Amino acid sequence: AVLGGDGALNTSVMVVWVNSKEVAKTRWKEFVADVTGSQECTSMEQIEAAFRAMDWNNTGKLSYRNLSAHPRSTFQNSLSDEELQDMINQADIDGDALIGMSDFKNMFMADLDE
Repeated sequence: AVLGGDGALNTSVMVVWVNSKEVAKTRWKEFVADVTGSQECTSMEQIEAAFRAMDWNNTGKLSYRNLSAHPRSTFQNSLSDEELQDMINQADIDGDALIGMSDFKNMFMADLDE
């Protein structure tokens, strides 16, 4: 829990959560680079193109299957099932266990703002 039994903020839990988000974001960047052959998504157009490249079954959503069996990726072979699922969980804003375009864009938006 973020709050301890005494009501104090448990910063160690918060640090683990923040680190988990950063690790997942780094994995997304590496996965996108592997699939697209591009090192960074530095524009909205590149982010959208990366999403479309990863959506190889044209569903408009990225699922565990998209990540675990992408025909152009070798990066996913270095990740465990848990790590792939964590990538989805960290990017999934709306809680549908799928990554829509808005979820995907959100993952990279901070980089565009910097």
